[in-house]
Amino acid sequence: SPQIIFSPSWGMFTYSSKFSLIKLKTNSTVHDNLRDWVQRLSYTQTIGKFDVTLSANHFHNELYGGRTVNTLLSDASAVLRLKNVRLEVSLRNAFNKRNYKTTYFGEIFSSTTTYIIRPREIIFTAQISIL
Repeated sequence: SPQIIFSPSWGMFTYSSKFSLIKLKTNSTVHDNLRDWVQRLSYTQTIGKFDVTLSANHFHNELYGGRTVNTLLSDASAVLRLKNVRLEVSLRNAFNKRNYKTTYFGEIFSSTTTYIIRPREIIFTAQISIL
C-alpha cells in the first residue's frame, strides 16, 4: 500500500491507504461490487525531551445488503527521554470501540467476521538504562 511521509521542521505526518474492490459472481448471478478501504494517519511532534504521537486508523467495509461499517480507532502516546530513563504513557483505543466487522470473499464462499477489540486502556512504561 502506498505511504506518504511529510516531515516539516515542527513534526512528522505519516499516511497510508489500502483500497480493495471486490466483484463476486456466482453461477449467472453478479453481486454488487463491495469496497474495502483502510486509512492510517499518524502525527509525531518532538518538544524538547518529549515525543507526542497521535494516530488514527479508519476502516470502511461494505457488507452485503447495502450495509457499510465505518470504524475509527485512535491511539495517543507521550514519551519523555532522559539520560538513562525513558518514560511513556499510552492511550490505546481512545474511543473505546468494542467490535469491528469485515467481510472476506473467497473463490466459492464469503464470510463476515466480527472482531472483539480490547477496551480502552492506559499503559505506563518505564525503561532504565544501566550502561
